[in-house]
Amino acid sequence: MYNCDLHFKVARDRYSGYPLTIEGFAYLWAGARATYGARQGRVCYELKVNEEIPVKHLPPTEPDPHVVRVGWSLDSCSTQLGEEPFSYGYGGTAKKSTDCRFESYGEPFAENDVIACLLDFEVGDTIKLSFLKNGRWLGRCPH
Repeated sequence: MYNCDLHFKVARDRYSGYPLTIEGFAYLWAGARATYGARQGRVCYELKVNEEIPVKHLPPTEPDPHVVRVGWSLDSCSTQLGEEPFSYGYGGTAKKSTDCRFESYGEPFAENDVIACLLDFEVGDTIKLSFLKNGRWLGRCPH
């Protein structure tokens, strides 16, 4: 099961999706997430950026027209990863984010890259987040 923004389309197979990019929608972040949570153990998922959807109607001055952000959040948070407390994102511009605080982390990712998102409840008293790009660990992502 999942929930998503109205301007995000999940494919029939429920394994892929894409944002609407017509006209003004190209300026909006569109998010989706699974509705099954985790409270213990170690969990992960992977996302492959299959294609950069054409947005030729955006001005050429748009610095990042194809950014993807992946991560984790509480169900009570919006689908805009990293823009609230208890919402943690890692974006294609090599930035981590939480509560609208953006800091350098990892490396940029884009079309054809596979990002793994790891969540570890079993190390000490805090939850550990980390990410992999194309199978290479990017290090712990402090939050």
